[in-house]
Amino acid sequence: MALAESAEPFTETIDPSDLVPFFLSLAPMIPEGAAITALAIAPALESAAIGLEIAEGDRAAFQPDGESLIFWPQIDAAYRTLADWQGAGKMVGVEVTITTDTDPPEQIQRSVKIKVVER
Repeated sequence: MALAESAEPFTETIDPSDLVPFFLSLAPMIPEGAAITALAIAPALESAAIGLEIAEGDRAAFQPDGESLIFWPQIDAAYRTLADWQGAGKMVGVEVTITTDTDPPEQIQRSVKIKVVER
């Protein structure tokens, strides 16, 4: 699936060699009175194909408020010298999917964009 034009862009940019945290509020995705029971975060397919990864382990985590997420996007070392990152750079996509405790459970997906620019 292609990255949606309507995907919300972050204002921060990253260099292909960066490993820095991004914070995402999930509150707009959560129906009123509901809570998140499951979360999945992954690079959009076309972004994974050019090296976008989400650092795993304890680097990606819900925040204590239960409505926000910290995640660490990175470009795989084998893709850090791509021409895509030079000049104006390129937008890459991250897909976030939540499942709620509503009855029946709702599954809601949103995409966000991050600009990668060689500095």
